[in-house]
Amino acid sequence: MASIFIDESGDLGQKGSRYFVIAAISPDNKKRLDNIVKHHCADNGTVEIKAYNLTFPAKETLLRKIGSVQDYSISYVVADKNHIDPILFNDKNLLYNYIYQWVIEPIAKSSTESLNIITDNHSTRVGSRNSLGDYIKAKAYFDWGVRNPISLQYLDSKACRAIQVADLIANTIFSKYMQDKDHLYNLLKVKDSIKFPAGKFGS
Repeated sequence: MASIFIDESGDLGQKGSRYFVIAAISPDNKKRLDNIVKHHCADNGTVEIKAYNLTFPAKETLLRKIGSVQDYSISYVVADKNHIDPILFNDKNLLYNYIYQWVIEPIAKSSTESLNIITDNHSTRVGSRNSLGDYIKAKAYFDWGVRNPISLQYLDSKACRAIQVADLIANTIFSKYMQDKDHLYNLLKVKDSIKFPAGKFGS
């Protein structure tokens, strides 16, 4: 079974940040990521890493350690809210599920084994949790031609260091689009990136 760890950055309100990011990391060696986070927390007297609390040098150090071995893949979708039909914001759970599927689709299609999708239960919209699993499974089985089992699991980031890594990755991607700064982003080894909506993104 392959595990995918997902977190997000930004918000889905019509006001606020322009961009909304959902990022996924699929590690071949989760233990290595766990150890990177564990050692950082031990050295800094914290119980978990939260990207918004990290200094720029700390983010850079963590990303360099994560990227030192190519034993994972990163995928993400970034939505430009300026070009999302305002009516879609009336049902943010449906909008969230729709955006979420874009990051899952290439992973599910390319996988040769069952998938366990693990998401931070603090960032995922409460209403969306009730429908997201069924939505993703329906898309996978009926639209994407996936035949391997798919499961979704919600965990507190404190209990899952790989979700903390996903949080750092999502924050790094979000900062690239919001601040147009590429230094930390260029430390990521991104496999798939999707801009939504493709035709108008960033204009």
